[in-house]
Amino acid sequence: MINGLGGLSSLLGGKSSVASLGSRLFGVSNTSEDVLLGLINSRTALTRVIKKFNLMDYYGIDDNNMDKALKAFTDDISADANELV
Repeated sequence: MINGLGGLSSLLGGKSSVASLGSRLFGVSNTSEDVLLGLINSRTALTRVIKKFNLMDYYGIDDNNMDKALKAFTDDISADANELV
């Protein structure tokens, strides 16, 4: 059983961590562009931008509903790994 897992690990590039295995199986890479996009598209970062630039007023959101603001803001922006290259 252990030899089977070791063989699978070596087929996937020799790394034995679960994160590496998952990323290779599901096609998720750990490049700096992906990390940057993750930060840009994070709820925390988007919320800070909305608050800093008073976008609730810009979008006419009177009930102070951050979910509505996030929806409006993310509909207006795009960030794609292909755009970073």
